[in-house]
Amino acid sequence: MRTGEHKGMRILIRSKSAELWEAVGATRFSAEAELQGLLSEDPSLIPLPEIQNSTPPLAVAVTEFPIPGVGNADIVAFTPRGDVAVVECKLARNTDKRRVIAQVFDYASVLWGITYEELDSCIQRVRSDKLADLMREASDDPTWDESVFRRNVASSLSSGNFFLVIAVDEIDDNLRRFVSYLNLTGKPGFTLAVLAMGRFQNGVSEVLVPQIYAPQMSGPSSPPETSQWDEERFFSACEVRLTPASMDLLRDIYAWGRESADRFGFGQGMTIGSLNYYIEHPEREIYIFQATTDGFIFLQYGFMIKPLGKNALQRFHNALRLIPSFANIPEDFSKYPGIRIEEHLANHPEDMERFKSAVESLQREVKAGTAK
Repeated sequence: MRTGEHKGMRILIRSKSAELWEAVGATRFSAEAELQGLLSEDPSLIPLPEIQNSTPPLAVAVTEFPIPGVGNADIVAFTPRGDVAVVECKLARNTDKRRVIAQVFDYASVLWGITYEELDSCIQRVRSDKLADLMREASDDPTWDESVFRRNVASSLSSGNFFLVIAVDEIDDNLRRFVSYLNLTGKPGFTLAVLAMGRFQNGVSEVLVPQIYAPQMSGPSSPPETSQWDEERFFSACEVRLTPASMDLLRDIYAWGRESADRFGFGQGMTIGSLNYYIEHPEREIYIFQATTDGFIFLQYGFMIKPLGKNALQRFHNALRLIPSFANIPEDFSKYPGIRIEEHLANHPEDMERFKSAVESLQREVKAGTAK
């Protein structure tokens, strides 16, 4: 059956003021780029929740995504939780269906195992913005946590746990057979799906009828569920991994942060806990740094640069690089540099005091409106 024709079913429409129903006629996509543009403008049209009930809708889509050494994927898209979808578009009149199936697996095989930073670098080549910034703008959830998102995306990349979607205007028997075989004869870490976008038009009105075909015995494992940490759990996890000197430093950060931060508290994650320091800003809270149970302090430059601006962030960066423990962080502050507490700060409490002073100085600049 041709999806656009919906044999045995008619689609009818009428306005509230009309008495008669009118048939809506099937409309073809003029080119694969048109289908690609439709899905990239609103990636939630790709119904991941219908494939796996617990999956949130896709929120950010990157078109012509450069896959190192292979080519450009039509779309790579992400949910606010950190799920990753690779989407290839193909119209029914293109008879080379085997090629699109090979393409989507080729792209997935390269993405499997790359780091979050490498992925982010690919995105910046086509979108200029960082993935986290794109998701922050697209997500309507005020509790969205960048650190959880980054870890879940990294987990998906490490495990190859992707949603692989072939978007078409019609599903044929060959695609059904192939998807059924891959999804039902084993327990793959991915889920392969075919999305048929039925398109209809009546006058100036358009109707889309997305149909997903993704039979599964069991879907891919979800990214790690979020788990809220608290004081007892955080410091118990630290004691397993860290020296007494590092524990003392983290307790000092905790006591200081509770008094000085506009918002300071424990993050989420299944295996690694964090203490996260935020300051208020007229546009939004600025995420400054996090201290983690595996003994790192990560500077959140990727989060800071947009609300602060390059000049203010450069001043903060320069102040940190004068501190011996932070002297070796990269000169490029567009990344998320981290330092290991035990190697640098644990035995140099004076460096920790200088770090806290630099953070407080930045906070005062923001409050005074001079952080520009």
